[in-house]
This record gives sequence, C-alpha cells and structure tokens, in this order.
Amino acid sequence: MQEDDLDPEADRPSYKWMTEHGFSGFIKALQRDHDLTPTEFYGRLNVGSDDADDYWELDHNSTRSILNEYVDELLDRRGHPEMTVMPIRSRLKKYTHLYVDVNETADLLAPLEEERERPAEIDRALAVFDVLDEVLGTPASKFKYLEDTRRFYDYLLDAGRAVYNPLDRMEKRFGWDRPEWDNLPSIARCPFALPSCRRSRRSSARDWPRWVGASTF
Repeated sequence: MQEDDLDPEADRPSYKWMTEHGFSGFIKALQRDHDLTPTEFYGRLNVGSDDADDYWELDHNSTRSILNEYVDELLDRRGHPEMTVMPIRSRLKKYTHLYVDVNETADLLAPLEEERERPAEIDRALAVFDVLDEVLGTPASKFKYLEDTRRFYDYLLDAGRAVYNPLDRMEKRFGWDRPEWDNLPSIARCPFALPSCRRSRRSSARDWPRWVGASTF
C-alpha cells in the first residue's frame, strides 16, 4: 500500500486496488460469510473515516466505544442477524440520548464502576424510563426498550465494566411485569361477572368439591 501512497492505518484501499492486488477471495469471503462489503468492513474497523463514531452522536469516547463493541459482539460473536441487531442499536441510541438529556452527561460507564453509586444511577436510569413511559405507546414497546437496554448493561457486567445493572427489576417500578390482560377492565378480565357465565358456572357446580358452594359463583 505504501508503494501506492496509501497509509495502511488510515486509508481505505479501493475495490479495484484490492482485486488488482490479489484480495478478490477476501472480498468474496466478507460477502459470503459476513454479508459485508469492503466499505462496511472498514466501517467496523473505524478505518479511514473521521465519521466512524457519528452514529451514536455522543460526546464521550468510552461510551461510544463500548456501544460499538456491544453491537459487534451481537453481530459477530453471537451471530445475530443484522435485521435483528439494527433495531436494538436504534433503541440503545434513543436510550443514550435521553440519558444525556435528562442527566446532562454522556458518561454511562463511570457510575457503574462503584457500588456506592448504585442508588444514584438507578435514579438516573429511572428518569430515562420516566420519559420513555410517556412517549412510547404500548406496554410491549416499553418493555422492549427495557429488555434491550438491560441486556446491554448485562454485557457490561460480563465484560467487567460494571459491578451492577441499574435496570434490574425496573419493570416492577412501572408495573410492566403484569401480563397484558391485567391492564384490561375488570369485567373483561373476569368473564364470570357476566350473567351468562355465572349461570354456566352454577350448572357445573356439582362437579366441584363439597366445600366449594355454588353460591361462590
């Protein structure tokens, strides 16, 4: 590369240069095994682009780096398809941006390194989900955001970058752990409240043990 005035650590060789220098097999392997073009591969390595980290738009290098590492792990080590990982990445971006807006810091990592920071960091994460609770429409979508971000924090635990997960049991703070039917009106949850159902249950009361009276229904 240096003979062609290319910097091996900063420049992206063109597709033509790679094919002319015997890298056709490498290009085919990228596409076949990883579904990547050379340009996408360079982007993964942050080679030759000043905008490689712009997706996250966060003013904190360590946070951006660990987010990229997590996405790469999902794609490469765990083998999740890109169509599954990209929505997760999008939800993480929204979470981190809200975290910055609400807490006025883009450093998501430092508070996770000290156990004494746990109560304050739980409050910071709770403040983010207070916003999400307002802007997201359904309990299912809210719980999806929670699960995706909680798995990111689990990754930090596994990677030795955190000593706790601030989102543990967070669904209980909002009541998102209840099944969908629990949010329905009581008459919809309890069909026995309907006259026809009460009659049906009385007719089969003889099938119940003696200590269960028909008047129960």
